[in-house]
Amino acid sequence: MTERMSGAGPAGSRRPLAWGVLPALLLALGTGCWSELEQEPVLPLGSEQDALVASTSGMMSSRRYRHTATKLLDGRVLIAGGTSGGAILATAEIYDPATKSFTATGSLATARHLHTAVLLPDGTVLVAGGSNASQVLATAERFHPASGTWTAAGTMAEARTYHAMSLLQDGRVLVSAGRHWSASLATAELFNPATNTWSATGPLSMTRYDHSATVLPNGKVLAAGGWGPASATASAELYDPATGTWMATGSMLDARARHTATLLQDGRVLAVGDTRRTELYNPATGSWTAAGLLTDGRSSHAAARLSDGTVLVAGGWSKILSVEQFSPVTGTWSVVDSICTQRLEPASVVLDDGSVLFAGGFYFNGAGSQVMMSTATIWSGGPPAVCPNLPSITAAYDPSLRVPRCSQTGSACVSGGLLNGHANVGPEPNAPNAISSSCSDSLSGTYHVTPSIDAIRVYTGDGSALSERRPATIEVTYWAAGPYGKIELFTSASATSPNWVWLGTYSPEGSGAQVLRKTVDLPVGPLQAVRAKLYQSQSVTVPPPACTWGADDVDDLVFAVSGDTEALPPVVSLSGPSSGSRRGGTVRLRAEVAADRTVSRVEFYRGTVLLGSDTTAPYTFDWDTKTVANGAHSLTAKAIDNTNASGTSQTVTLTVDNALGAASYSSGLRAPWCSAAGGGCDSGALLEGRGTVGPESNQPNTINGSCPDGTSGTYGVEESNEAVRVYTSEGGTLREGKLATVEVDVRPNKLQSNGQLDLYYVASAGSSNWQLLATLTPSGTQPQVLSASYVLPVGTLQAVRARFRYGGLASPCGSGSYIDHDDLVFAVASSDTLSPVVSLTSPAQGASLQGTAALTVNASDERGVSRVDFYRGTALIGSTTLAPYSYSWDTRAVANGTYGLIARAYDAAGNVGTSGTVSITINNPPSVGATYDATLRAPRCSAVVAQCSSGTLLNGRANLGPEPNQPNTIHGSCPDVSGGGYHSDESLDALRVYTNDGTLLSAGKTVTIEATVWAYSSYASDKLDLYYAADASAPSWNYITTLTPTKGGANTLTASYVLPAGPLQAIRGHFRYGGVASICGTSGLDDHDDLIFAVQ
Repeated sequence: MTERMSGAGPAGSRRPLAWGVLPALLLALGTGCWSELEQEPVLPLGSEQDALVASTSGMMSSRRYRHTATKLLDGRVLIAGGTSGGAILATAEIYDPATKSFTATGSLATARHLHTAVLLPDGTVLVAGGSNASQVLATAERFHPASGTWTAAGTMAEARTYHAMSLLQDGRVLVSAGRHWSASLATAELFNPATNTWSATGPLSMTRYDHSATVLPNGKVLAAGGWGPASATASAELYDPATGTWMATGSMLDARARHTATLLQDGRVLAVGDTRRTELYNPATGSWTAAGLLTDGRSSHAAARLSDGTVLVAGGWSKILSVEQFSPVTGTWSVVDSICTQRLEPASVVLDDGSVLFAGGFYFNGAGSQVMMSTATIWSGGPPAVCPNLPSITAAYDPSLRVPRCSQTGSACVSGGLLNGHANVGPEPNAPNAISSSCSDSLSGTYHVTPSIDAIRVYTGDGSALSERRPATIEVTYWAAGPYGKIELFTSASATSPNWVWLGTYSPEGSGAQVLRKTVDLPVGPLQAVRAKLYQSQSVTVPPPACTWGADDVDDLVFAVSGDTEALPPVVSLSGPSSGSRRGGTVRLRAEVAADRTVSRVEFYRGTVLLGSDTTAPYTFDWDTKTVANGAHSLTAKAIDNTNASGTSQTVTLTVDNALGAASYSSGLRAPWCSAAGGGCDSGALLEGRGTVGPESNQPNTINGSCPDGTSGTYGVEESNEAVRVYTSEGGTLREGKLATVEVDVRPNKLQSNGQLDLYYVASAGSSNWQLLATLTPSGTQPQVLSASYVLPVGTLQAVRARFRYGGLASPCGSGSYIDHDDLVFAVASSDTLSPVVSLTSPAQGASLQGTAALTVNASDERGVSRVDFYRGTALIGSTTLAPYSYSWDTRAVANGTYGLIARAYDAAGNVGTSGTVSITINNPPSVGATYDATLRAPRCSAVVAQCSSGTLLNGRANLGPEPNQPNTIHGSCPDVSGGGYHSDESLDALRVYTNDGTLLSAGKTVTIEATVWAYSSYASDKLDLYYAADASAPSWNYITTLTPTKGGANTLTASYVLPAGPLQAIRGHFRYGGVASICGTSGLDDHDDLIFAVQ
């Protein structure tokens, strides 16, 4: 059986290369020779390189396809935009034929792919349309080679992609048809380089995209083929620049899209692609005729007219290696060369020396997945290319590893007869042939009756060397006893220290000799191994162990692998903090790395001083800025891979300012805050990320969690706030009325620069009255600092909010998949120096007080009073924050006597105003402690008093605790229950009754009952029922209320009622666990206690 790893090609329609729009393609070519500028390293689908450093090795700095290549007037080539794995690129670079190398140049303002480009007569390059991850683009940009910069070039009326671009003879540029998401277009537009503007021109007769557009010698433009309204079309039409209109011309013989249309020397046009048949358009007759058959049908290929008038085509779908040449004289095609390695959808240009540059594109690896290419290949004439065809190596037994080994690298490694059989069953020598004898074979069975692995081969299939990251096929020949049992495959990047990776589990297709093949991409490692494990058991563990004791046969094959010597060095970006930011305290340095090989470590530098390193992603280092002087510092990151190749990031300039306060998370506010006013406030690393995307802790970090963040996307790709700071613009403490600067470190969307940052402020962190400070737009897609200034309003605890959004309108709070809201709360010193004015209005000077007395003041302040405190001498009585400012004081808490009262009023700035002293006298009737009444069998106050207290007579329950004379209920009417323990379970420990006004207990007076109880640790089910009786001698109990403790342990519970008439009254407390209110209960933890007192 043959088994291959599954994979898929690119989604959607494939775009042809628009060679016809480049005048450079009419230059001379030689006759056949390829020069590889580099060998393409393999990365899985979705891999990318972040183009931050220039390539110096003849490789582009990024893998890319669906990009453009445009030859400049000086012979160099501009490469712009494209797709790199899952990312759309804004980067651009220039190829210099003199040095055969690429160097970075200015990036596009907007990342794009599937765009078009053309060289204008003034030497600038026009790029228009295309798309990025979220939108089809209508914008255009213009590249200036002298400065290496891009400027805006107007906006088309319609956003489009898969369109065609043609340079007209009068210098204007025609853009025709295309696609906007799922809608095909028929519109066309003209760009005027002199005015840098776009204007509409006549529409095509039908919608089409992926078509060709060729400028004919008479100045007209031939649009042919492409995808029509329903399918590929054969129709063609002509554009007349003089009239701005289109007219029909003859249809092609075959419907085709993703094709090329090449202008021949005699003015005819050669159409190639989508079928083997090619055809010629004759402008004189407006008709098409057949032009011979290709050996290999292809599309999305490259085509160029040579100096002798012939046309060369190379690459394309699907996996075409041949290079074919068309002779207009004979009308026939011939294979003249091979590109050896697949190259689909490259960008290509004829250079001044006649050679052809092919840059980028993609190919399919052994798993069938797309691999983006950073390679450039030159076809420059000479004999046909000779593709590699290395020998197959037969393994020899390695007594150290104790397995067959191919020590040299070849196109294949074959075990030969070294694995034939298992253990002592069959001719297999040196069994078990598992690395370091780590697994044993079954000793039972008969050779070629019971299962055995007989041979293993690993090979490339194309004659090239077994190489890291390149596809190879593992072939296992084995003997099966029948269509049962299992065979498992494993691979290890290191044969000397194997870490086995399971590749799959398979079933034989029958009995006897069987062959299993599996194609994989070889991992990184100079000496690798594969393992095959065969057993008859039907049980399957996923993933299975690499070694199962008692398996029928386990065999390994070790082989040398060529290093990926032409792989790109690591590309590293110092993504945090943002360049130009001001930070203090501990700053988290963060690096992002794209690498072909394994990254060994990332080092972080201040100038040339190594600050620290990290060996695992995400690569970070927490730098204590207090170890350096305040001021500007240059930071870089250096990534080193396992071959010691390295790449260095861009330089980030950071201003260290340790006058900034470091914010901490406030669980009350639910946002970072600086509780003390200082020179500034810095969120540090508390806000890095967005919602659940990234490392942000305590998200969303908005006051009271008021604004949730969007949770779509990937950290470091889509929008996020990274840090927020506020500091005084002129230095000094944050103070009301001072000019302050708000800085936000943002990560714009890497794929497009269309996010916006709304900045808001609020004078009080407890208010929702957010004021818009500014809406800021990032410049480009790199991490950066955005800032705005404002005058700090009045308020001692203020806040700013950063809202980074994709689309929509400015608002303090809104929903969206990619929105990030972050608040920073900070203390502000007040500019207020005036103290509040306060005076005591009650009680009056010299007043005599009893019971609960009302203390009241008049207090005022120009900014408002925040609090009033009441004092007895230097002892705080109580406080209030609400006007009118008053406090109810229970004078019974202090001894009778004369005292001086004052009030102090505070404002938000901390200014204090103090009243004059008011002298008062406290004259409360004495409090009386009850004694035990042996007749009534409960504590009793016989004299009329202002308050009656049980003292310690009720402390405990039943025989638990010190309570004497229990149960202490009138006439012993309600016994206590003795379950549990003293002060671990429930008990009613004291009762007190007193008048609220401090006078004697009298009928009609409002009194307060104060009960001291001991509640169980889980107190929610504990209840206190309170009752009163007008006649203690023959009580008829009246329900007052039921109270619940607020904690475990000692609680003081109170309730009030009006005394009825009667000279000797009583109150009862029934403290219970569960149950319902009752005068007398019988549960296992009930405590009943009465208090008897005289009333006048």
